[in-house]
Amino acid sequence: MGIGFAGGFGVLVLTLIFQIKPGAIPFDVIEIIMAVIAAIAAMQIAGGMDYLVSLAERLLRRHPNTSLSSLRWSPGL
Repeated sequence: MGIGFAGGFGVLVLTLIFQIKPGAIPFDVIEIIMAVIAAIAAMQIAGGMDYLVSLAERLLRRHPNTSLSSLRWSPGL
């Protein structure tokens, strides 16, 4: 709900202050964002986030000199 209000506020600022005409609504982008948020919420409820954090913790404990930016998802973990 907060994302919708923030988007609406951004459109108001762009149209009223910067005098930019609003274009077509990008429904594809909105649907992708909604799907990602729904997937994250489902993963959080099911305990998937805790599982991913535990995997990352194990990986970092095994390889403490590895930087976080060089880590990539590997299905074989």
